[in-house]
Amino acid sequence: MIKFHVVNGEILPAEQASLNITDLGLLRGYGIFDYFQMKNGKPFFMDDHLRRFYRSAEKMQLDVGYDFEALKEQIYRLIEANGTDTCGIRLVLTGGYAIDGFTPVSSNLVILQHPFKVWDEKIFTEGINLITHEYVRSMPEVKTTNYYTVILLIPEMKAADALDVLYYNSDGWISETSRSNFFIIDEEGKLITAVDKILHGITRGHTLAVAKDILPIEERNIHLSELKTASEAFVTSTTKGIVPVVKVGSDIIGNGKPGPLTQKLMEALRLRRE
Repeated sequence: MIKFHVVNGEILPAEQASLNITDLGLLRGYGIFDYFQMKNGKPFFMDDHLRRFYRSAEKMQLDVGYDFEALKEQIYRLIEANGTDTCGIRLVLTGGYAIDGFTPVSSNLVILQHPFKVWDEKIFTEGINLITHEYVRSMPEVKTTNYYTVILLIPEMKAADALDVLYYNSDGWISETSRSNFFIIDEEGKLITAVDKILHGITRGHTLAVAKDILPIEERNIHLSELKTASEAFVTSTTKGIVPVVKVGSDIIGNGKPGPLTQKLMEALRLRRE
């Protein structure tokens, strides 16, 4: 059970950890976050996530308020206070309190500890479905707290038994899903993933690193029409690693089952995380 969180450097009981209602994260949706997992005291790519957090903060003109090592120290203090080192860690940085409800003054930093997320094994052995939606995030390279588009699509995803939504632009070029990066493997066994208008995910980068020893790689934009001929597809995310995709909209990917190359990549990434 998680008993404590950190607000602006102070460890507080969970029921007392809060921000004032004048915070720009609430009033204007002005904030960023990052998230990583830890298992038995070993963080999954924590330094990569923290570096991205600082990059996002810089692009959003937000001040983290602590240097890299001081931020890590706060995370470990929180883990010690809660007495569990198998968990998820979420960092949230907002525009802070605004007297006029608009102008940032001093950022607020919150560190939340969550129970370790365990997904149903079925999504890895049977694969998942995605729906599609025309949408391009305004700052895709930044992990902002703005997720209103996918939240509005939850009823549609439930109706399609889909785990996520795949975004594309008005010309049919795919970018990413709401919470992960998207990959296809073409008929020739080449791994392809988008490069434009995406968040360059941490798990995406490590997947490409292990893939180079398994199959050819091409980083380029993917068109919706290519889904009809793709032999395999998958998504990558912090909480799930690699998850096979077997259907996108009305398009069945390959034979509708997780493919052999995807499964090889899943195992290679698992070993890299351990």
